[in-house]
Amino acid sequence: MRTTTKTVLAAASALAIMVAAPVSAETLKSALSAAFKNNPTLNAARAGQRATNESVGIAKSARRPSLTASGQLGTETSRTFNTAGFAAGTNNDVVLGSVGGSFQQNIFNGFQVSNDIRSAKASVKAGLEGLRNTEQSVLVLAVTAYSDVLRDREIVKLQERDVQFSQEQVRAARAQAEVGEGTRTDVALAEADLAAALSALAGAQADLRTSEASYREIIGHQPSSLSSKPVSAPGLPTSLSEAVKISQREHPLIRSAQHSVDAGQFNVRSTEGTLLPSVTLNGSYQRSFQTGVIDTNSDTAQVTADVTVPIFLGGSRFSTIRQAKETVGQLRIQVDENRRSIEQGVRSSWAALESATSQIKSARTNVRASQIAVDGLIEERKVGQATTLDVLTAQSNLIAAQISLSNALRDRVVASYNLLASIGRFTGERISIASASIVEPPSFHYEKVVDRWFGLRTPSGK
Repeated sequence: MRTTTKTVLAAASALAIMVAAPVSAETLKSALSAAFKNNPTLNAARAGQRATNESVGIAKSARRPSLTASGQLGTETSRTFNTAGFAAGTNNDVVLGSVGGSFQQNIFNGFQVSNDIRSAKASVKAGLEGLRNTEQSVLVLAVTAYSDVLRDREIVKLQERDVQFSQEQVRAARAQAEVGEGTRTDVALAEADLAAALSALAGAQADLRTSEASYREIIGHQPSSLSSKPVSAPGLPTSLSEAVKISQREHPLIRSAQHSVDAGQFNVRSTEGTLLPSVTLNGSYQRSFQTGVIDTNSDTAQVTADVTVPIFLGGSRFSTIRQAKETVGQLRIQVDENRRSIEQGVRSSWAALESATSQIKSARTNVRASQIAVDGLIEERKVGQATTLDVLTAQSNLIAAQISLSNALRDRVVASYNLLASIGRFTGERISIASASIVEPPSFHYEKVVDRWFGLRTPSGK
């Protein structure tokens, strides 16, 4: 009996602990991990990269043989008539057909195949860098959504406290008016402030619902309990000049543009190869048969080496080569354009981070001073040295200061991750969420398909 009682008490205690234990708050890192796995924009970019990977296999197929088989089966009926009539004629019904096959093997085509393969590989590298940039964009959106929800929840709490404060002021103003220590004007001021506080609360709640909807869209689930202390991005450069140097060296947009230039240069070489001779090895075999009055069979085999030398084809190939060269020039200009754009983004992010840090210091000072002012004016009003309007104005200033502090804290977190992204270091691999996720790395698919000769199914089984 004692054992049973102890067991029941232990179970009850465990259940009480489980009920009382708070649900673990979702940290910023866990939210980023969810966005990394579930965001449709990022998953669509991954699918696009997998499609780009196949371009290498397509280019490699041009150096492999092509084999075809053919067959033919039919009947032939002939009737011969003469002047003597049908009986004096001849009838001939035969079955005829053929089976065969052919192959074609490229021997030389002006190095077009080799350059096409190099161009495809460079395009894959450019696509990988573009995918990294999409990762950064999505993760920045996730940080922003996470920080917005935290800020807006804090603002709703502030507005709820403001409503409670205003309700208390209305009650106090009415009580003072009833005993002759206040006026109807004081009551009207307090009631007007309460109405404004309720309106501000409704606006804050609407902003929170909007932020929660954005959170669900970007991260993939409704925000529940979030960590109240989001941390700024780790590993930030210590100076603006260092940040600019890192961005010019590591940002995926710059790297992607550089790989695109490489792909364009190989494409120029490939188009120039159309002016060179080409050699193709061709082979065929065919067996024909016929059954009828007399059965006949025949075999035909042929192997040829075809040499084609372009002389003049209307000038289209020269235009194509010039076009490819101009495209490379455009791609080089885009590299410079991306460099300038990335540098501008780094400088803007750095300025935003410095501004947010400065605003936090000012806002905290303002909150402390405003709180002291509200407390002091409440006491002064009790002895008739301050008016209701003075108290309400001070309270409004306090709420505004607290909201400014919430905005500044949010802005510092977002600006720090914007800076991390602007230097090219805000990727799933860099912040250690890629290895823990179930998302396959881009190299997995590439290695599966780059030398694949057969198969309709993708590595994912589709």
